[in-house]
Amino acid sequence: METMSAEEHSFLTEPFDQDSWDSLLPVIEQGNIIPVLGPELLQVEADGQPILLYDYIAGRLQKTLKWKYGRPTFPEGTSLRKIASTYIEMGGNARVLATGIHNIIDGQDWTLPPALLRLAQIKHFRLFITTTFDPFMQQALNKVRFGGQPYAQVYSLSSKGATVDVPMDQFNSGASIVYQIFGQANTMPSFVVTEEDLLQCVRRLQEEDRRPQNLFDQ
Repeated sequence: METMSAEEHSFLTEPFDQDSWDSLLPVIEQGNIIPVLGPELLQVEADGQPILLYDYIAGRLQKTLKWKYGRPTFPEGTSLRKIASTYIEMGGNARVLATGIHNIIDGQDWTLPPALLRLAQIKHFRLFITTTFDPFMQQALNKVRFGGQPYAQVYSLSSKGATVDVPMDQFNSGASIVYQIFGQANTMPSFVVTEEDLLQCVRRLQEEDRRPQNLFDQ
């Protein structure tokens, strides 16, 4: 069994109780831990300031979306999901919303979130499940593990289309895999943004004939 380097060990144990990690680290080394990532890890820079990606997108959408019945006033810190849900409830177009989010992500040369770059350094992590719609985990893996070459394998579950699963030979090959469980941002409304999107996607994952079974087996 390949053991962790000093750098990997330090990254994983630094903020936590050492006794708890002593029993967990061997399980990580055996490849039996799958990181599940959320938007709280997506710290980026915008206008020279650090900000969470979803907060940045929320702020941009408030200014750029064309509201059918007048622009509502949102309290500071209103979540992206709340803004998106309000837009749809007020008669907004789902494709316009999806395109707006896609263009915000695609329109900048982002600095990759430090937490994702550090996770990519942990070579014992081969499968990453992310609940976010951005491409940053894939990009972090390509940068850290493959010298910038696009070798990380990415699969995403469309909230409305056919089920996309990971072929078993990908798991067996030791490939670096990212699965975007709530979809990937594009110009079609096929990824989770609103509360309704989330409910539909979670409901779908409960249906045995529609869930990505190979992924669930892992």
